[in-house]
Amino acid sequence: MIAFIIGNTGLILLLSGFIMTILFLHKRKQFLFRQNIEDIKVSHEKNLLRTQLEIQEQTLMNVSRDIHDNISLSLTLSKLYLNSLSYADPAEIPEKISISASLIGEAIQNLSNISKSLNTDIINHFGLLKAIENEIAALRKTGLFEIQYEVSGIPVFMECQKELILFRIVQEAFNNIIKHAQAKKISLHLRYGASQLELQVSDDGIGFSPEHIHTCRKTKPTAGLNNIRQRTKMLNGACCIDNIPGSGAAIKISVPF
Repeated sequence: MIAFIIGNTGLILLLSGFIMTILFLHKRKQFLFRQNIEDIKVSHEKNLLRTQLEIQEQTLMNVSRDIHDNISLSLTLSKLYLNSLSYADPAEIPEKISISASLIGEAIQNLSNISKSLNTDIINHFGLLKAIENEIAALRKTGLFEIQYEVSGIPVFMECQKELILFRIVQEAFNNIIKHAQAKKISLHLRYGASQLELQVSDDGIGFSPEHIHTCRKTKPTAGLNNIRQRTKMLNGACCIDNIPGSGAAIKISVPF
């Protein structure tokens, strides 16, 4: 009888130890899982913050360049015309004032265009398509590019933040073409499908080598192409880059609604 009790006690203790071990391992697994999730979250937030800072830095650089190249030049020329006014020759005064007023008006319009490209209200009020139209209009005014813009399917209005990120992707793609592609023609096509938006920006420029794409992906987190990939990833989308060196390139993006 005593042996039976001792045996049962030992068995109970063994089962209890086994259960405690399982519970311990389960708790440990839960802890490690939560820790892994937290690490992933922190890593994602760091990547997101880095991308946002890169976008902000690039945007400020673009604004600085536009102000220097366009607004500063117009205002400087206007100042020169006004400083050259001579009351000894009244006949030329109206013409110089008219030219100065025209240059100042051009500077104001350029400043307005820069403001529109930065202000997220254009997305809130008009949506993605209108914001893109304004961006294309500003590019066309330079006279440097022939631009084809096409929208197919039935447009779907998405969340404001999502449309803003898509708009920044288009701006980044245009910026890459302006800076590097040596292109004459730019094509932008938006296709609204049943469940996703497909966006393609292509050009007829010099393209870039596969090694350049690999380098941007691995060693240059600030590169424009990598910025586009990061933003697309933020939208749970897919990004594909088609490129023929010497014959242009195309950036294709698909984003679920």
